Amino acid sequence: MHPIDEIMEERCPNLMRNKIFWSFIKPSIYKIFKYDEAKKIVDDIINKSGFECFTYLTEFLKAENQVTNLSNVPSSGPIILAGNHPTGLTDGIVMFDVLKKQRPDYTLYANSDMIKIAKGFQDIIIPVDWNHQNKTSEKSRMILKLTKETLNNNKALLVFPSSRLSKRKGFKLYERPWLTTIIKLSKKFNVPIVPFHMDGSNSLLFYFLEIVNTELKDVSLFRELINKRDFRYKIIFGEPIYPNEFDENIDKQTEIMQKYVEYELGNPPSII
Repeated sequence: MHPIDEIMEERCPNLMRNKIFWSFIKPSIYKIFKYDEAKKIVDDIINKSGFECFTYLTEFLKAENQVTNLSNVPSSGPIILAGNHPTGLTDGIVMFDVLKKQRPDYTLYANSDMIKIAKGFQDIIIPVDWNHQNKTSEKSRMILKLTKETLNNNKALLVFPSSRLSKRKGFKLYERPWLTTIIKLSKKFNVPIVPFHMDGSNSLLFYFLEIVNTELKDVSLFRELINKRDFRYKIIFGEPIYPNEFDENIDKQTEIMQKYVEYELGNPPSII
């Protein structure tokens, strides 16, 4: 089975349960979601290394990134980059493009589906399962092990602390509550956090599907990647925050950092 088909099946169990209905709507869905183009992209990268996969995708996107204060990102040594997550898969690709010269050792937490698309991604990503029902203590231990290796080897680790896409409220995108993991990691491994803000959004169709059918919304992310060609992202980096600057109230400190990213480094992205 092609990786795209495998992901579609995993994310649309209810739609596919009625095989007659699914066979009727499948051609239209595949056309709207640019299935053939997504499949070609996967076929092109399936045997590449992680760096080659990301390079291919950045060249495909040709995103015009407007970057501010990249000099706030140290060029060496372990760091954690933490920011908002407005669009999904494309966010990690854009950040790779922004950081590839400053931090070619870039590693990120990302959806484990990426490894289904191309095994080479495991060179760069630490896989996190999008389906909470699939999470196990063994997977959690592996995430911690890979995180430890990344930071102990003086690499840059990128994290979207909400672990989910920003939530639409009206015409704006707001972060879901950040997990305290980033500050715990900063303290545990004695590494600074560099906060960043991204300004970007998905198509209106994506937000319409969010209301109508969440399964279709979930599988439309390939379409959203393809639609981002020549898209203009704005990325702003804040100054590094060192572990000794955090007090013992980690919950409060996480909330403060989230508000700083959302409302001081930038503003909640608009979908129109």
